[in-house]
Amino acid sequence: MKLKWKLTLSAKLEILKYAAAVILVMVIGALIIFSQGNSPVEAFRAMIIGSVGSPAAIGTTIRWATPSIITGIAAVVAFKSGIWNCGIEGQMYFGPFPAPVFTYPGLPVDRWFGGYGLRVYPGDSEIEAAGQ
Repeated sequence: MKLKWKLTLSAKLEILKYAAAVILVMVIGALIIFSQGNSPVEAFRAMIIGSVGSPAAIGTTIRWATPSIITGIAAVVAFKSGIWNCGIEGQMYFGPFPAPVFTYPGLPVDRWFGGYGLRVYPGDSEIEAAGQ
């Protein structure tokens, strides 16, 4: 039994729209690269080899793309539920900043966050209410 794929006209137009967008971006990128005196072919070859040219390159590509993919999923969930969240990109970039503060052993975090009702001692495994 052989499966036949039939695409509707709207599906074909969607595919054509995305293919045209990719080609347009590549042409604009090639023009910019060429205007700077470099070879667009060598630049595109380096991008492809650097992103999927080896198992290590594929792993690195996945590692760096994952936060953007998860941020995109968060945007889709927010938009589908009718919530407008214009700060998703900022949340993605600012989210990792407090991590060293809470993980550095012996850092007196209560000086900064004590006013919010918590005392956090990163070397310990406890959070206590301020004023105790």
